[in-house]
Amino acid sequence: MNRPVLNKANIFDTVTSILADLFVDDKGTQDIDDDLTVRDNLFVVFQNQGYKIAKEDINQMFDATINLKNKETYRQFWKLYKRPPIKEYQDYIIIKRRDLLVPQDIRERKGAFFTPRKMG
Repeated sequence: MNRPVLNKANIFDTVTSILADLFVDDKGTQDIDDDLTVRDNLFVVFQNQGYKIAKEDINQMFDATINLKNKETYRQFWKLYKRPPIKEYQDYIIIKRRDLLVPQDIRERKGAFFTPRKMG
């Protein structure tokens, strides 16, 4: 998928891929072939060893896909963690506060309220 289209739609790789990755059911295997997103309301989902964005969400003719550059690195990293997160943490901590996944400088440029860090 072409990055300018994603950026124009305010889709940043870090946020979208982290959410898509957190809500994956790895079925307890070491293989990523069977990994599948378990939440229906995500903008980006993990599917077919990559990320998919529905065409309706980005006003395109086709679904957008982002392939993993290094599947082995992805597998080694994510197979260390039990996913998806415990249900009680999913909605508030992860979904409602996902703005915290965006780097602070980007939040500031987009006009988000923030409390400056205490210096010294």
